[in-house]
Amino acid sequence: MPDEEPLREPLELLFDAMLDRRCAVINPFGSVLTQNKRALAFFWEHLHRFSPGAQAVIQRHVPLTRRLEIMHPEQLIAERADWVLKSDYGAEGSEVVVGRAVTDEVFRATLAHARPGRWIAQRHFEARKDPRLGVINHGVFLVAGEAAGLYLRGQEGPTDERALSVPVLVQA
Repeated sequence: MPDEEPLREPLELLFDAMLDRRCAVINPFGSVLTQNKRALAFFWEHLHRFSPGAQAVIQRHVPLTRRLEIMHPEQLIAERADWVLKSDYGAEGSEVVVGRAVTDEVFRATLAHARPGRWIAQRHFEARKDPRLGVINHGVFLVAGEAAGLYLRGQEGPTDERALSVPVLVQA
């Protein structure tokens, strides 16, 4: 549902507590930029702004990603098996629709209901699989801006609530 000020009150309370030193935020608010999947679309849509070395890294490691609103729905429907639709902050498989894993009807319904300005289309890629855990996603835990651990999530097929999550503490 559209909400003009969805977090205004809670954020004001949090910021006031931070200013009064009654609360500390461990995960800096700046990290929200790198967690937003639309940042991946920015890399591709502004590839020319990056150095040749950065362009090579983006092209090698970041799947082709576009903001959903600049894609033609009929192209996505025709190429359904080649695309994954994701909300900008979808996590653990929620709000992620893998075109080759759903019917035409589900894919079309997703396109029809995706909130403008909040979804991306990402080119499908086959991830390497571990024979025991399936596809493994890696992440880094930060504490006070410093790497403090790894996060691994493994599952066969698209990620959902059945994924195995494993935190790993890194000792300095």
